[in-house]
Amino acid sequence: MPRHARTLGLLLTLPLLASGPACKREAPAEDPAAATPTAKPADGPAAPAAAPAPTARPFLWRVKAPGATRPAYLYGTIHVPHERVLALPPAVVQAIAESDALFTEVPMDPGMQLRMAPMIMLPEGQTLKDVLPADLYARLDKLFTAKGLPFAPLSRFKAWAIATQVTLLDHMLEFALRQPLDMQLYSRAQAAGKEVGGLETIEEQVAVFDGLNAEEQARMLRETLDLLDEYKRDGRDAILELVQAYLDGDEDKLLATVMETYDASDPLDQKVMKRLLSDRNERMAERIAARIQAAPQKGMFFAVGAAHLLREDGVGRLLEARGYELQRLPAP
Repeated sequence: MPRHARTLGLLLTLPLLASGPACKREAPAEDPAAATPTAKPADGPAAPAAAPAPTARPFLWRVKAPGATRPAYLYGTIHVPHERVLALPPAVVQAIAESDALFTEVPMDPGMQLRMAPMIMLPEGQTLKDVLPADLYARLDKLFTAKGLPFAPLSRFKAWAIATQVTLLDHMLEFALRQPLDMQLYSRAQAAGKEVGGLETIEEQVAVFDGLNAEEQARMLRETLDLLDEYKRDGRDAILELVQAYLDGDEDKLLATVMETYDASDPLDQKVMKRLLSDRNERMAERIAARIQAAPQKGMFFAVGAAHLLREDGVGRLLEARGYELQRLPAP
């Protein structure tokens, strides 16, 4: 059986999917650790639980551009609001403080979800029951019902959009009150009075999957469900494995974790990888370079999904090909 689940890799590539309507979250506490539950000793008042430890090896690079008088920073994120992911390493905090502007993949302003909502919905009058094979629709409905979640409100989602939500289903309640890392970075920069913006538009990100036909979208959804069932039988948690690989900070390990669910010989995988990574890596590298060249006196911080930094055609290597110097932080 193919072990494809292209939607797992999306958690390292498309922030809008981790903050979409199916996973809409309330505003987080100002400090992620502030939301940590407290433990009450047997004989005394409640004491705050220890704050989660940040990773010691963030996917963070200092970028020196030709002609720039200030460094820029390139930070690989994961679009899952796990408490340790949200615990910012000191090197990241310092890099943001030193920067005048912060850019995420797309602008993470409050109106983003409202603008995105109609783009991930089927045409008026259509539901997934109309576009999916009957057995796949029934399987999806049963999955949500078993989790105590109504499926009807989500039945107008496009097949690719509901596939991205399925990967988070087992953690939806756990993550319900936390915003993804990219949103928290964006809000942090805004609160500090920094310039904020995006490297892509929501339309460009949605187009990645709108370019798949109905059959391809249904296949992506089916294979996601198949893989999640396989993980469950093996006692594995796909999300936690992805989070741990990210926290370990090992580029090869994270890449292997992502690529485990892709088949380089499969035409659909080839199509998705080109649209999701290769094409967008080129676009983001070009726009990062353009922003730095337009304001070489500014310190800039760029936060993109970590998958965009891992392969030979990753954003960092494309910048190096332009003559930029990259140094992984914190320095060993």
